[in-house]
Amino acid sequence: MRPGSDLVFIGDVHLDRDDPDLPAFLAYLRGLPRVAGRVVLMGDLFNLWIGAPEQEQAHHREVLACLRDLRSVGTEVHYLEGNRDYRIARAHGGDVEAGTSVLGGALFTLRLPRPAEGRS
Repeated sequence: MRPGSDLVFIGDVHLDRDDPDLPAFLAYLRGLPRVAGRVVLMGDLFNLWIGAPEQEQAHHREVLACLRDLRSVGTEVHYLEGNRDYRIARAHGGDVEAGTSVLGGALFTLRLPRPAEGRS
């Protein structure tokens, strides 16, 4: 398969503040554009993620910045809310697609603004 065309699934990472695995996960995300055209995040990237930007911590913001960078180079990023994720679609501009509810979660496309769109 040509670079940038793979479909990658990631789930249940359960990152927390001061997590020793955060740098490795960020490096993994940064390397995805070479191989992935689409990334599906299967929920629970964090031990807890409340969709309120004012409650997000540094580890949330670092992962979101990497996801924003993925989108900026054309990689599609989709998210399936997990049981530790609350209102992520609403907080991060995701388009919740009708009829895709899975185990109480919602599948949506992350529409994190690119820096040129006014939010970094």
